[in-house]
Amino acid sequence: MKTVRFFLFNIILLLMECAYSIAQEKYIIKPENNDCSNPIELKDTIYGPTNAPDGYGKLNEFNAPQKDLYSFEKEHNTVWYKFTIKQNDILTFDIVPLSIKDDYDFLLYKYTNKNFCEAIKTGKIKPVRSNISRNEKQIKSKTGLSMDAKDELVHSGYGNPYSKFLDVKKGEVYYLVLDNVYANGKGHTLIIHLKENTTQIISKPIVKKVVPKETVKVVPKKDIGKAIIQTVLFDSISNERIKGDIDLLNITKQKFKTPEISKKDTTALNWKIIAGQKYLLTVVSKDYLPYCVQIATKKSDTLIVYNVNMQKVEAGLQYNAENILFYGNETKLLPISFVALNNLVSFLKENPSVKLQVQGHVNSPKKYTFNLTKKIFMRRLSKKRAKLVFAYLVKNGIDKKRLSYKGMGAKKMIYPHTHKLQEMQKNRRVEIHIISN
Repeated sequence: MKTVRFFLFNIILLLMECAYSIAQEKYIIKPENNDCSNPIELKDTIYGPTNAPDGYGKLNEFNAPQKDLYSFEKEHNTVWYKFTIKQNDILTFDIVPLSIKDDYDFLLYKYTNKNFCEAIKTGKIKPVRSNISRNEKQIKSKTGLSMDAKDELVHSGYGNPYSKFLDVKKGEVYYLVLDNVYANGKGHTLIIHLKENTTQIISKPIVKKVVPKETVKVVPKKDIGKAIIQTVLFDSISNERIKGDIDLLNITKQKFKTPEISKKDTTALNWKIIAGQKYLLTVVSKDYLPYCVQIATKKSDTLIVYNVNMQKVEAGLQYNAENILFYGNETKLLPISFVALNNLVSFLKENPSVKLQVQGHVNSPKKYTFNLTKKIFMRRLSKKRAKLVFAYLVKNGIDKKRLSYKGMGAKKMIYPHTHKLQEMQKNRRVEIHIISN
């Protein structure tokens, strides 16, 4: 009897070891996957956790000099993925390192023909999306494509760790190459999100039809210029619907009063608006970061669908309060800023355990880099801007024990070498650092 038990015990151990081995090998990155010619073909939307990519393989595809800042200067530790689109969709994805010390950059290419890999090596094919910015440990060094990002290609240095989503069509093939700058990494998980293409602005097709004059249907005057805006709230990771408070404000005439549309504790908004005007959409949801975005509509629009991916609040997260903006060289807020500030107040009241730090930033031309007087002025200006936001929050009922502020000077400009007015305005910003939740 003991012999039988011993035999069964060993069989169970063997099965457990086999299961563990299979689990470990399911998401293995092999040396040949370091090259474009042998990508990992994705069959599911989640791949990982993997082992760490090690080296660049037999062929260094990015050894040739590049003419732009939107490609790897050289390969470090790469892995190539390949996937085929099954239906018209919107593509986003998350690259989640197992260690926040790892710094993953990525390039996304649309496949062309059998000479595809050689064309990449010679620089004849450019990526449709890229992100080579520094890793942000506040968001656990994650990167990828998101619905909220504005830029398709993000160059090296400081920048948004996420690039803009991509509209994809059935049958298209894409190659995604990841490069971990640091050796001896801990691997990663790749999560691909494909959802029905509902974020585009959709207009009714204009059909020219010849009909007898007496049968022409006249559109009632009250319907001319009208459009429908639809907004749905999603968790940015699980893609599940969530509830929140949604406000929509018409900002065409730069008058920032009470929102004309407001819905509380809802997962979606469906409302008539005036086409061809600008709106400010704000969302507050418990346990999620506040959301504030401008939406510009066209006169020809009849249906605008804008889905919002909300990010969970976590200690260490840092986000750019994009619509809290200042006049140049002043602590005076632009009028639109008060809507975003009130959105931040609502967020703090909805999440009473959250503590945060307000960080002020400035726009400082490169020529002032070695001007000590100017550097001191900019550092003080950034601190005053942060203090102004701090004071506004306290004035509107937020306990100052939950808040702190800091001036960052010009150390972290989003656009350090810009001459464009809009980009300089984005440098004059406030960022929010979550201390605890």
